[in-house]
Amino acid sequence: MNRFTVDKGSIGTEHIDITDTQDVRHLTRVLRVRIGEDVFISDGEGAGYIATLDTVAARARLVIKERLPVRRRDQRSVRLTVACAVPKAAFFEEVIDKGTQLGVDAFVPLLTERGLRDEASCLKKMPRWERVRRTAARQSGVLFMPELARPVPFKDFLPLLREHDLKLLPHLCEQARGLTEVFQGFERGRVVVLIGPEGDFSQDEIRSALDAGCAGVSLGCSVLRVDTAAIAVASYVRLRYEP
Repeated sequence: MNRFTVDKGSIGTEHIDITDTQDVRHLTRVLRVRIGEDVFISDGEGAGYIATLDTVAARARLVIKERLPVRRRDQRSVRLTVACAVPKAAFFEEVIDKGTQLGVDAFVPLLTERGLRDEASCLKKMPRWERVRRTAARQSGVLFMPELARPVPFKDFLPLLREHDLKLLPHLCEQARGLTEVFQGFERGRVVVLIGPEGDFSQDEIRSALDAGCAGVSLGCSVLRVDTAAIAVASYVRLRYEP
């Protein structure tokens, strides 16, 4: 069954109306949903519906067949936050796009010593990142829309690490452990992974993160691009914990 995410305001008591032309096109031409076919619809806030496509014109109307039990974010066994240095190229959009599809719970753009973007340039990108997040959520039908934080300096993010049960710092160090070893015995809680910029975090940043309780982890013997590293961790968490 195809999956699709819509704004909560599109969902009525008996019908779901999709009015955005791009969403209608994706539902009918990309997913190829036909009249009379059932679709799983999410509102991005934990509510799910089984609905049947009824009519298609300028908008698509679906008839609600079944309302599924509402889930809360805290019912997920593992909630992953990706705090990622913002690269100069469009790689951060890939982090948001692919991470949303993989069920990442939150994204935090990090401003680091070796990062190539400052706060002002990141803020200009926020509307674009927001569109990427919403598009990825709608097209993948995720049950929860991930949060997208404002850009934050690395040193200001460190105090927030205490909100997480497991803190990961992939970096280029021989003492770093593999993900399987670090996740051994971890069954439930909030996880945060800090992804550094091209050339890795500075030595001061690495030391500060380790002092704040981060576990140094290795993502293999090759050097990964920023977006690849984020996607690798998100993929591992999904495969390990999602039913």
